[in-house]
Amino acid sequence: MSEQTTPQAQWSVTVTPVIAAITTLCASSALAGVIDGMRWLGYAGIAVIVVTATGLALRAIRTPTLVVGLAQMVALLFLVVALFTNSGILGVIPGPKAFAELGEVLRKSVDAVQTGVPPVPASTPMLCLVVIAIGLVAVLVDTLAVSAGAPAACGLVLLCVYAVPASLADELLPWWSFVLGATSFALLLAVDGAHRHQQWRNRPALPDTAAAFGSPTTMVSSALVLGLLAGVVVTGIGTVGGLPGGSGGGGGGGGLALKPFTALRGMLDQGTNVELFRVRGLGNEGRYLRAMTLPRYDRNGGWTAADALPDDIPADSDLPPAPGDDGGGTITRISIEPINSQDLWAPVYGIPRKLRDIPKGMFYDQSGGMVYSRNSRKLPTYVEEADMSQPTAADLRLAGYDFGEIDPVYLAGDGIDPEVVALAKQITDGKTTMFDKALALQKHFERSNGFDYKTKTGTSSDEDALKEFLFRSKIGYCEQYASAMAILARAAGIPSRVAIGYTAGFQSGDYRSITTQDAHAWVEVFFPAQGWVTFDPTPLSDGRTYEAPYTT
Repeated sequence: MSEQTTPQAQWSVTVTPVIAAITTLCASSALAGVIDGMRWLGYAGIAVIVVTATGLALRAIRTPTLVVGLAQMVALLFLVVALFTNSGILGVIPGPKAFAELGEVLRKSVDAVQTGVPPVPASTPMLCLVVIAIGLVAVLVDTLAVSAGAPAACGLVLLCVYAVPASLADELLPWWSFVLGATSFALLLAVDGAHRHQQWRNRPALPDTAAAFGSPTTMVSSALVLGLLAGVVVTGIGTVGGLPGGSGGGGGGGGLALKPFTALRGMLDQGTNVELFRVRGLGNEGRYLRAMTLPRYDRNGGWTAADALPDDIPADSDLPPAPGDDGGGTITRISIEPINSQDLWAPVYGIPRKLRDIPKGMFYDQSGGMVYSRNSRKLPTYVEEADMSQPTAADLRLAGYDFGEIDPVYLAGDGIDPEVVALAKQITDGKTTMFDKALALQKHFERSNGFDYKTKTGTSSDEDALKEFLFRSKIGYCEQYASAMAILARAAGIPSRVAIGYTAGFQSGDYRSITTQDAHAWVEVFFPAQGWVTFDPTPLSDGRTYEAPYTT
C-alpha cells in the first residue's frame, strides 16, 4: 500500500484539515474584543469553510501542494467578490469593476479600523476585512498543519490572530477566547500526534512536500518569519501609530491615526455617530477644540506633522506662553471628559495655561500648541485652565510682520504651484495689512464664489487635488478648505498652519457633546504680539462653524 493510501496519510488529508479549521475559527473569536456583536463570526466561519472545503476536495484527487494553496486563495477571492461587490463576472469572478469596488470597501475598512473606538460596528467594510484576514489565516494554518505536516508551527500564526485585536482593544480580550484557542490548538496537536506515532520535529517530510518545504527546521523558520511579518503588517494597519520622532515611530504622517486627514475623513464618512467628549464650562461659545496642528506643507503629500515633537515640557506642570502670547488673559476652567476617545492627543481650547488630572507621560508642544503622549491612551476627565481671550480686528491690523518668534517652517512655501501663487496675489491685491489679507483669503471660499461643502470627495490633499479644488470643482470638505487656505496664506507670505480637532458640538443638559461628526480642520494664522489666530474657510451650513468676532 502506498503512503498516499495508508490510514495515517488518509487521516492527514481528511480529519486534520477539519481540526485545523476549527482551531482557526476558535482563534478568530479574539475579534470579539474589537468588533461589536457576533455577526462577524458567521462571515469568518464562511471563509474558513470555503478554504477548508477547497483543500479537502483537491487533496482527495492528489493535487500538488502548491496548487492547493493557490486554489484556496482564489476561492477566497471569489468569496470576497461574491459577498462584497456587485460587479463580479457571474457574481463571483473578479473583473476590473469588481476590483475597483473591492478597493473602495477595503479603503473604508482601513479608515474604520484607524478611527473607530473598539468595539467597532460590524459594518460591511469591517466584515470584508474579517473575511480576508481570517481566510488568509485559514490558508496558512491548513498549509502548515496538513501539507507541511507541522501543526505546531501553526501556533505562531494563531498568536498573531490574538496580537492584532489585543493591540487595538483598550480592555482585555475575552477570557473564553483564550480558552477556546488553547483547547482547539491542543486538540490539533493531540490528533496529529496520535495518528502519526512520531515526534513532529524528528519526522521526515512527506514525499510530495519535501521539495517544497524542506526540513522541519526550515518549516519552523518560515512560519516564524511569516507570522511576524503578518503581525507587523496587520497591526500597522490597525494601530493609531506613533508620534514623529517618538518611540512609536509614526513617521511624518503622525496624528490622530496613521495620517491625520485619513482619521478625519474616516470620522466624517462612517455611518454611525459616536460621542467622543463631554465638555463643561465652555458656556455657549462655539469655540473649537484643538487636537493637533500640521506645520509642514509638501506639494506631493499635503500637510504633515512635524518631524519630531519635544518632550521637555510635562503637560501636568505650568505651561509656558506660546509664541506671540504675553502669558496673561482671563482664565476659564473647562472640564473635558473623554467618552469614546483613545488617542495620542489631549485636545485643548484656546491657549492652555495649566492642565489638571492629566496623566504622567504627557507633554506640551509650545510651538504647536498641542498636548500629547508618546502612546495612544484613553484619558480620564481632565480640567484645562485656558486663556480664551481673543484679539480685535484693530489689534490684528497693528500686528506687523515681525515673525522672529516662530519656526521658519510656518512660512515655508517651497514648490507651491505658480498658478496658486498668482491666485493668492489676486485675492490679497490691495490689502495693506496681514489681517485684511487673511480675511480676504477666508472670504474667497464663500458659497457666493461657487464653493460648496461635501464630505464625499477625493481623498488626496496633494498639489493636483489642490488645483482641482481651487480652480475647477470647488467642492470639498474641511480638509480641502483648510489645506487650500493655508497654502494660499503661505503663498502670500503669511505664516499659517492647519489645525485638526472638533467643533463645539451641541448642548446636552449641563455639558456640550462632541461626536465624530464634529471632527473638523481649520486654519491658524500667526500675528506678532497676538499669537495664533483661528480662521475657518469651510462654508458649513449646519451652524457648527465658529465665526470669531474679529472676522465679522
